Amino acid sequence: MTSRTDKPAARPLLLVVDDAPPVLEIVERLAAKAGFEVTACGSGAEAMRLLYMLDRADERPTTMRDALDDVPTKPFSPEQLVRTVRSVVAR
Repeated sequence: MTSRTDKPAARPLLLVVDDAPPVLEIVERLAAKAGFEVTACGSGAEAMRLLYMLDRADERPTTMRDALDDVPTKPFSPEQLVRTVRSVVAR
């Protein structure tokens, strides 16, 4: 039984990186709708700066559990993307 003071479960954090703005926007919305907390970056350099800033602020996770690199490759279906990410998170 949960009470009103119980905090909701944290949503898995997903860092989305793509250099194509339309793809980035679609994936960001899709992942948020699928229940992920999303941070989006338009380049690998931007993602590295973000990770560096989080590290310096000691706000990063203690480990970077998994990384997906162009998985699935474009073009992809929204359902395929969500299945792939969920399978990695479930490991």
